[in-house]
Amino acid sequence: MGKDRDTGVVNSFGQIYKGDALPTETYPDFYVVDGGIVPTSIGVNSSLTISALAFRIAEQIVTSSSYLPVEAATLGTNTIYFPK
Repeated sequence: MGKDRDTGVVNSFGQIYKGDALPTETYPDFYVVDGGIVPTSIGVNSSLTISALAFRIAEQIVTSSSYLPVEAATLGTNTIYFPK
């Protein structure tokens, strides 16, 4: 885990950096959710830290607009959702 592709393979949300683009550009909808993304040794029992990372990444995924299988269209003051 690092701030760009020069310091890590994934960002703090588990998104994988592209190797041929800007240093902070990531692949869309491609995540790593594993204890292997932690950059240093956590200690004896790392399960709580890994669980917290997994929940944080999962929350990021489900709150992103690309997660929803619908597209929103605004007509006046109403928002209508259509399947993608």
